[in-house]
Amino acid sequence: MTSSSSIPDSLVDAETQSSSHATLVLLGLFFAAGVVYLVSLPIRALWKAVPQRKPKLPKREASSSDITTSSQPSQKAAEPQKPGVSMKQLMKKTNQNPTKAQSAVTDKATHHPAYLNTLKGHTDNVGGLAFSADGSALATACEDRVIRLFKLTDITAKNMGFMKHNMITTPVDVAFGSAPNLLAVTARGIVQEANLSMVHLGSNKASEQHILWQVPNSHDGRPAVLLQSAHRSQTSGVLLSCSAKNELRLFSFAGKQLASVDAAGLHNHMAAISLDGRFFAAATFTSDVKVSPAHHLQMRLALPAAAAAASSERQGFLHMRVYMMGVYVLVMQILLQAVHAWLS
Repeated sequence: MTSSSSIPDSLVDAETQSSSHATLVLLGLFFAAGVVYLVSLPIRALWKAVPQRKPKLPKREASSSDITTSSQPSQKAAEPQKPGVSMKQLMKKTNQNPTKAQSAVTDKATHHPAYLNTLKGHTDNVGGLAFSADGSALATACEDRVIRLFKLTDITAKNMGFMKHNMITTPVDVAFGSAPNLLAVTARGIVQEANLSMVHLGSNKASEQHILWQVPNSHDGRPAVLLQSAHRSQTSGVLLSCSAKNELRLFSFAGKQLASVDAAGLHNHMAAISLDGRFFAAATFTSDVKVSPAHHLQMRLALPAAAAAASSERQGFLHMRVYMMGVYVLVMQILLQAVHAWLS
């Protein structure tokens, strides 16, 4: 009787131990998966920030099977290959002999009473345009990494000359500085960060072109949407730089950051500054246009504050990650202890 009653008890103990071991194994796997996920978050963020390069595939060499040979000699002698026609020659030929549709469109544009001239010389899309304060010059920012300055002394000239400056990065927008030959340029970097600079154009000679100042990463890693300028006097003014996020920044013509303003609209679509530099406005993602005064912001000189705010934001984000990881580990420890006590 004793042996028959002890057998079911041992079976119950064995089942209880096996279930407790399985529960502990599942909790351990869940804990390990959570730790791996938390550790992978900063690695994924860094991986997305680094531009990926496509691997270069090795060139395939022609094999003997790819070359088709014929045992019989060719009856017709091979004719010499004629040289091809370049795209530039085709465009020139098209311009010299346009079709009737092209001629109609050209005649309609050139005979419009509001038509004055066409500025040529760009080889890609033009993303930025700006007139000088006195209307004597027009600056353009092109995706071919060239900024151009057209002198509008004779607006009806057939071949209007221009000065150009080759940029290292792609210019997004351009604005005039304190002189008609000083151009402020916001460009798009390798990882889409904004770079602000002031370029002096004396002529098309490289020796007479130089960068007066440069503000790298002018929006803390964010891309720029546009750049506008406002002239307070003949020698002083303000540059308004708008990022793709919710931030606007004011710079002096000397390259000093005056203020950093949060438009609080998730994303900025457009921005503008008044001609006298008193007010600026931002059109945000929330379909709101927010107007702010600029005079009191220029008295702050908020460059150290902006840098400190950006660093404190990054530190706060890192501290929050560490805090959440610690809370997760603590909760898992308490849960494991409770399960172990309940099983024992």
